Amino acid sequence: MRDRWTTLTESLVQTLLPAFATLFGGGHRQRIEFGFDRAQRLVMMTALPLTAATVALGPEALALVYGRQYSETGQIVQILAIGIPLLALMNLAHAFMIGLGKVKTILAVDGTAAVLNLSLAFLLIPAHHALGAALANLIGQCLVAIIVTVYALRAMENVRLPVRTIVRTAATAAAGGLAAYGAVSALGGVAGLIAGMLAGLAVFLAVGNVLKIIRRDDASWLIGSTAGTRVAGATELLCRILAQRPTEAPR
Repeated sequence: MRDRWTTLTESLVQTLLPAFATLFGGGHRQRIEFGFDRAQRLVMMTALPLTAATVALGPEALALVYGRQYSETGQIVQILAIGIPLLALMNLAHAFMIGLGKVKTILAVDGTAAVLNLSLAFLLIPAHHALGAALANLIGQCLVAIIVTVYALRAMENVRLPVRTIVRTAATAAAGGLAAYGAVSALGGVAGLIAGMLAGLAVFLAVGNVLKIIRRDDASWLIGSTAGTRVAGATELLCRILAQRPTEAPR
């Protein structure tokens, strides 16, 4: 699951990089900042629920696919999943910085990340084995993600980390994750996994409807961007449930 998310965010980088570079070359700094600001919110809207779902359902899914003898691997998956939101922000910041020609900075940060990861692995793996490797990977990537994201945000005048959006989305995802975990723990097996997915989704949508985790301008953009595609109907329905009303000010 985490590898798939890594692939997805790397694809995001490849998509955004030329766009940022073109806008930067044309002197459209304001449009770059506007796009980055929106991308932060939409990436978190995806990454946080995925993290909650992986933590809640990942161990049981692994046990069903590979057998109960691999149940301990579930803890490693949960640890690695915690880093998904920061990994997403890091890849977004990477796209921005490379698009602006900050290649040397990226190389320096990536080199630091490699040294840090190896150092942590050297310290943690002998005592904690696979768990230590997962912790080393998580800590190293989270520290680098924070550095890269802060650097990118400081390079922009009018963009800040969308803290309120992140908090509301995290609370919604946590509620859904708890519901999913409760269902899968109570039933177990395939039935528990299905019940967990349904319970998690239901609670996520219910809490998200109350907290309005999608800004109305982002909802309009999503609906317009997916119009005419296979996901147009699902996107519009999701936005109707989770987006702020026209009378509400963006939070």
